[in-house]
Amino acid sequence: LRIPLNEKDLLIKIHRYFSTWQTVLIQPDVFFRLNFVYKKYHLAAKELQDEMGKLVEQKRQAINNMEKLEETDFATELIFAQNHDELS
Repeated sequence: LRIPLNEKDLLIKIHRYFSTWQTVLIQPDVFFRLNFVYKKYHLAAKELQDEMGKLVEQKRQAINNMEKLEETDFATELIFAQNHDELS
């Protein structure tokens, strides 16, 4: 994204997210039967989703603050397309 981020915090959230999927795939009965287990892992998945949303919003603001788009990357092009209703 080419924006500043806390790499350690992001890696922890990614690890929790994949731990959630591992639990769902290996022990789905435990995951869905025990409400506290579901809530714990649901929160871990939501944390990563929220963090990615914040990073995309930071990138969007950085793009909007630029006077001229000189170098574009994949994320910039996706956000630009979304802002111009070319992507849903």
